[in-house]
Amino acid sequence: MFANLSLKEQNDLWMFWMENALTFYDNRDSEKIIMVTHNAFDLACLARTRNPDCMHVADK
Repeated sequence: MFANLSLKEQNDLWMFWMENALTFYDNRDSEKIIMVTHNAFDLACLARTRNPDCMHVADK
């Protein structure tokens, strides 16, 4: 589903999830922090497969 989004839409969604992670951190809601950061990481990896320079995910 997210692979069909444009790169800008993927970046905007990534930012949205990371902003939510900060809100959840402030509210000490660790389960939601893990959920949204996991989603953001997966999205960053997905975006990187098509656009290697767009996100910072290390290859190891």
